[in-house]
Amino acid sequence: VSARLGLGGTPDAIGEVDGAPVVVEAKTVGDRAFQSWEPFDGEPALGFDARGIRSDIDGLALTGWAADAVICDYADNLAPCPGYKDKREQIEMTWQLLHGISQSCHCLVVTATQANREGYDRKWLDRRNVSEDKRKLGQVTAMFGINVWGEEKERQLARLNWIVRRKGQYSTKRSCLVGQCLAIGDPCTASVF
Repeated sequence: VSARLGLGGTPDAIGEVDGAPVVVEAKTVGDRAFQSWEPFDGEPALGFDARGIRSDIDGLALTGWAADAVICDYADNLAPCPGYKDKREQIEMTWQLLHGISQSCHCLVVTATQANREGYDRKWLDRRNVSEDKRKLGQVTAMFGINVWGEEKERQLARLNWIVRRKGQYSTKRSCLVGQCLAIGDPCTASVF
């Protein structure tokens, strides 16, 4: 699990947050300064929960660092929060805590979830294609689907569409088509709406 903001590169400092080593980097792009952090040794899947993310952000805030964005690689793989035995309740609590981080820290939280089986054969994903627990939809300001359908894969195209959006109108059947070159690590070479 990592929360990153910035450009990567050589660490400017190695410190500790809650007794765990972290790498802190500072970069400047134009007139904007960025900092990023990530657990120094990384955390294995299911080894870190949403409360741990919040604890790290709070610890770094004591040093004067404020998160503009938190990127969590796949929220459904975070460790379950203590006290919840039902898998759906665990997932709901994780998503509630991530939503709470965005509200209390006034920052963007980005994560991913997987579509259910029905979504594999659909051109446009919608609310019916959220895996595990539909209550995730109630915790997000916006969610969009990334889908590759039919021959789009061979043409290196992906389709992005709104699944839910709290403010403003949207259509699940209106999408942004994105050209990709994943072989060189470029998920967006061109796009058309």
